[in-house]
Amino acid sequence: MSQHPEGEPGGPFPPMHVIGADEAGLFIARQAYLTAIRAGIEEVREQGGEPDYDVLAQVACDIAQEAYDSFCGR
Repeated sequence: MSQHPEGEPGGPFPPMHVIGADEAGLFIARQAYLTAIRAGIEEVREQGGEPDYDVLAQVACDIAQEAYDSFCGR
């Protein structure tokens, strides 16, 4: 079984979807995505639930897009 980075195809989290091509901006977005999804998982588990990864990924993608846009001055 091959290892994939978190947030990438085949990884433990659904892939990140951000509109943009700036490599530095995508790096910032990827960090925001992973931070948001990990925090969401932790919060749901602290409340005794099981995370819905698709919902968490959508919220994390929105946060990642905001981080990308902010970094790139949009």
